[in-house]
Amino acid sequence: MDITSELRNDLLLKEVGHRIAVMRQRARLTQEDFAAKSGISRSALQRLERGHEGARLLTFLAALRTVGRIEAMESVVPRDEPTPMELAEAKSPRPPKRVRRRKGESAGEWKWGNAR
Repeated sequence: MDITSELRNDLLLKEVGHRIAVMRQRARLTQEDFAAKSGISRSALQRLERGHEGARLLTFLAALRTVGRIEAMESVVPRDEPTPMELAEAKSPRPPKRVRRRKGESAGEWKWGNAR
């Protein structure tokens, strides 16, 4: 089954669980061995492989790490890249802010030679 945006969440969980089970079987590991290698319980692995809605993300990540596919998460949740506006602002310095005086505050008397 292909994973598409039209796939309901419950079916998506089942498909992901099935794929994890296939990867485990290709690695020729029993659920017991895979769970031990992943640092999770066998029942947690069973929930994940069945596509149970109570399966935890931590279990999924541990399973991906065990089958050597944790790097795939980079494409699922890519690093936050700066927006074009943030890049433009970083390149050009902002003009200095204008300082306004409060009402009643005078600039003082100015004469040639006064340095501020």
